[in-house]
Amino acid sequence: TPIFMACGTEDFLLENNRDFRDFLVEHQVDVTYYESPGTHEWKFWNEYLETAVLWALAGKEGMKEV
Repeated sequence: TPIFMACGTEDFLLENNRDFRDFLVEHQVDVTYYESPGTHEWKFWNEYLETAVLWALAGKEGMKEV
């Protein structure tokens, strides 16, 4: 099952997200990962809601960033 992740570079969980992304890649899980400025709050998550929904509904071809 493909996984979509997005994390802010100022998020207190950034290192956990990077570790989990690396774990998924190491175990050959199809992961799409985005990282950009932001914290652990709705302002950041709202930036990726549309991207995540489109990824889930239409597929993720051409959107992979690791």
